[in-house]
Order: sequence, then structure tokens, then C-alpha cells
Amino acid sequence: YPGWKKMNSGTGYHLGIVILYALVGLTGLTAIINAFIPEATVLPILVFVGISSYAQAFDVVKSKYYPAVIMASVPVAVEFIINNVAEGGLAGLAMYKPGSAFIGLIVGCLFVFIIDNNWRNAAVTSVIAVGLTAIGMIHSPSIVLTEGYVFETNFIIAYAICAVGFLIMHLIKFNHKAHEADLEAERQAELSQAKQF
Repeated sequence: YPGWKKMNSGTGYHLGIVILYALVGLTGLTAIINAFIPEATVLPILVFVGISSYAQAFDVVKSKYYPAVIMASVPVAVEFIINNVAEGGLAGLAMYKPGSAFIGLIVGCLFVFIIDNNWRNAAVTSVIAVGLTAIGMIHSPSIVLTEGYVFETNFIIAYAICAVGFLIMHLIKFNHKAHEADLEAERQAELSQAKQF
């Protein structure tokens, strides 16, 4: 996204990409494209784009958010590892494979909100995770009302406990004063850096 922004791409560009992906994914054009363009040709390009995007993430976010960037990529890395080990290996990590991209987004958001002491948004994110787990978008091989759907009680309980915990932390304003002091120090550092230029 930062690279596209430098090329002055706006909302229209991103909406166009979404519409294109939707058409390709929902109409079966993927098979036709794969017939003309071998996967082995595209894979190195995708790997390069992935590595470039991942490296760029560390350039455009503040260093305090580095843990969130790393943790957001862990579920996808786990899925890659599971796909490349013997069947039945790493059974404890297998439930992070279904919906790993969504899980990565949730984990990344949670870490950003924890770093920012934004307990309310962390609670909301945890509630969303409960909903996604309940309908089978994450931690289940299939979505609700389909054959492979698995109701993952343990994950629902874990996300619900996180939601309640974060809500309590929001209500008692946990670590609020210390975070305000950190934000003020960040603002002062940015002001002094701007004055130098």
C-alpha cells in the first residue's frame, strides 16, 4: 500500500482490484488463468512481492508496532509449515491453519491495540474473533451449515475471556496514565525532530 500511495493511487484503484479479484474468484476464471500461466511462473513473483511487502511494513510503521507486524504473520507462517510437514505432524498447530489470514489480522490488531493501551478496541476485536470462530471463518475447515464445519468451543471461550478482560481493563483505565506519558514523550520527540529539519 505505501508503494501504491507513492504512485498516487486512490480508493478507486483498490476498489478496482477488489472487483477484479471477486470476478476471477467467483466466476471460475482462476482455472482458465492457471491453464495459460503456470503456477511455477507466478510463484517466484508472489514470493518477491510478499517479502517486499513484509520488509516495507517495517519501514512505514513505528518501531513500537514491530511486535504486531511479526505476530500478524505468525498464523500464515504456521499454515505454511503445516502444509510442508508430514500429515499428522504439529497437530497442536493445526487449528491455526483454517483462516490463517483472518487469524493474522485479528492477532495483529490485538497487538496494536495492546501496545496503544486501547482496551476497548481490543475487546471489540476479541468479540469479532468470537463471531468469526462461531461461523467457521477461522479455526474450522468449513463454515457453518456445511459438512466440514467444526464448532471450536475452546477458541470461542479463549476469545470471550480476552474480550471480558480487555473490557474490564478499559473500564478501570488500566495503565492509562503511563500510556499518556508515553504519548506525550512521543509527541515531544516528533516536534524536536521536525524542528531540526
